[in-house]
Amino acid sequence: MKSKSNVIAKLRKEAGFTQKSLAEALHITDKAVSKWERGISWPDITLLPRLSALLDADIETLLKETASAHHHAWAGLIDLRKFDHDPAQLVYDKPLVYYLLSHYLLLGIREIYVLDKEDRFRWVFQDSLKKFGFCFTVNPERMPDKNVLIMGHPCFLFGSDLTRRFQGVMSTGKLTKLCPAWDMTPFLFCPAEYADMYYKDPAFLYKNAFLRTLGRGMICLPLDTPDQLNDVSSFVRIYQQNTGLMIHDMHEVIRLKKQTNG
Repeated sequence: MKSKSNVIAKLRKEAGFTQKSLAEALHITDKAVSKWERGISWPDITLLPRLSALLDADIETLLKETASAHHHAWAGLIDLRKFDHDPAQLVYDKPLVYYLLSHYLLLGIREIYVLDKEDRFRWVFQDSLKKFGFCFTVNPERMPDKNVLIMGHPCFLFGSDLTRRFQGVMSTGKLTKLCPAWDMTPFLFCPAEYADMYYKDPAFLYKNAFLRTLGRGMICLPLDTPDQLNDVSSFVRIYQQNTGLMIHDMHEVIRLKKQTNG
């Protein structure tokens, strides 16, 4: 059975296009088309109407299928080597690690690499995490041959349009850092060709990455000190009690994804 990652290639061939001829019709390079078909990047949203017409497929189908391909082309990395808190400790009503992993769960990224202190990494083997389908590799010798979404500075990140913001950055296929207004880079979107460099020279990656800001309506709070953890706990408590909505609850994420897919 063909993988969904081949949907654009399949539709292109059925429509009688080569990568080059499809690229010419869209006024882009054939390398861009190749990246779509390998799941490395997404078509820009401005191209979707023209692409759907050329391939005789509705935009909703293209979005759904290319999103699936795109997520399978990504792995996650959480770097906790300079993080002083126990990821298993509770922050209001859920473990701290839920706040770190829920972004990956929302994006459909289940292959997670963890850099952590040798005496602390056992949290990845908790039974409570197995049900979410994560596959953890602790302190790997090298990075996977995939695009990697790197959480280099753990923080509390929240916003109603946050997942779409992530997807927009992932679709560019560029080395990009996503930053709040203040001096911290919680996420680095790292294409496969740069992934191994994170071990050798992460400063080079951060220095040369394109900068994207979080935008309006996004909240980014540090998690470096006990007082900052208390601030996050207070925010989560007040928000949940006043809205009836859950923040970073992975059980809720799974339920909503099942409703969407079902």
